[in-house]
Amino acid sequence: MPPKKITARKRSDAAELRRQAEAKLSERKKREAAPPATESDTRRLVHELEVHQIELEMQNEELVRSRTEVEALLSQHADLYDFAPVGYFTLARDSAIRQVNLAGANLLGVERGKLIKRRFGVFVSAQSRTTFNAFLDKVFTSGSKEACEVALLKDGHESLCVQIEATISDASGGEREVCRAVVVDITERKRAENELRALSTRQEAILAAVPDILMEVNKDKVYTWANPAGVEFFGEDVIGKEAAFYFEGEQDTYGVVKPLFNGSEDVIYVESWQRRKDGEKRLLAWWCQVLKDTDGNATGALSSAHDITERKRAEQEIESLSRFPAENPNPILRVEQDGQIIYANPASEALQCLWNCTVGEYLPPDWRERVVNAARNSARTTMEVECEERVYSIMIVPIPDPGYVNLYARDITERKRTEEKLEEERILLRTLIDNLPDRVYVKDVQGHKIISNIADWRASGEKTMEDVIGKTDFD
Repeated sequence: MPPKKITARKRSDAAELRRQAEAKLSERKKREAAPPATESDTRRLVHELEVHQIELEMQNEELVRSRTEVEALLSQHADLYDFAPVGYFTLARDSAIRQVNLAGANLLGVERGKLIKRRFGVFVSAQSRTTFNAFLDKVFTSGSKEACEVALLKDGHESLCVQIEATISDASGGEREVCRAVVVDITERKRAENELRALSTRQEAILAAVPDILMEVNKDKVYTWANPAGVEFFGEDVIGKEAAFYFEGEQDTYGVVKPLFNGSEDVIYVESWQRRKDGEKRLLAWWCQVLKDTDGNATGALSSAHDITERKRAEQEIESLSRFPAENPNPILRVEQDGQIIYANPASEALQCLWNCTVGEYLPPDWRERVVNAARNSARTTMEVECEERVYSIMIVPIPDPGYVNLYARDITERKRTEEKLEEERILLRTLIDNLPDRVYVKDVQGHKIISNIADWRASGEKTMEDVIGKTDFD
């Protein structure tokens, strides 16, 4: 039995309808001629019939208007159903298609009229059929909305990947005989996901192959990610530790990279001594860049590092060696093959004064000629030169590949003086030996005379003293 509220509303509608009918009748009588006088009952009956006629006309108008609205609404829903961008299917338990919209028919590549009563499962690829059957069975048994992803066959070939969401239809009267399914083509999304997955795999391979250390820190300077090289350097437990944990010695690394955490997008370079997992102190060169969220706020930094310990040591050694000529107490000059001086160390100042030239100027003609000949013949030459009461031995060394000549001078003054003194002593000793009245001679291990005085020469009967040298007692 309908509720009283609804009954009252119907009575009110009927009264309103009668009131409107009587008003229309009254309006119509004004326009028409008055009826001939009749019995009062007849007039009342005619009045009732006319009112009833007006009521029927108004009800008919209302029905026509309601039908028009319903048809328009049905047409609108039909358009929404038919021209929806996704496929709509009504499926039976055995996957038979009861209804399908245009998009659904297009997904399967078959005219809509030819799909009715055909099983949806025949359009599912063999690899996805088990998944689809389990999904459909779950829809009808659980009564809740279920979803799955399967590959569909189009023209006999696997060409589409779709997502299906289905639930029991309310129109099935609780018997769970049909379900409504929404089928969405996710082929492009799947392709994009596969490409993204392939790209991610490729990037992971690249990051794994990069020999440099790659590290990520958050705003608290705590390591949140490391590539294999980073893990190899710092150790398996590096994630979750603050970067400063690995610092060696006093350093202002945080101060240098502070602009990054304030949002600077500059790439900042910093060198920092770090402790390797084996405890060894190593110098790392870092290139650091800010990381930001979608709102542009700094969330941390990504840094790449290269171990430059050996390179730094080599640079220091090269720097030390490069200072050697300047620190050398002996003169060193470098000249072009045409004799122009391009380098001279401080110790060569005396030679520059002697030759009256300096860096950028040319050697004297005789020395210029020696340099040219040495370069042309690729042969080393040694010369001696006196300069301010000093004696220098100068070696001319051509360097063919760069195309210059080095002059290495060595102060041999003391050696020269020693040689002169020894020569004087040798002459004195020889004079003493020659003036002795007795025979004096010296033999080598084979018995040949290598020294002989005047007395020995005269006793030998040889014409000259030179004839005695090299003779034995038996010659």
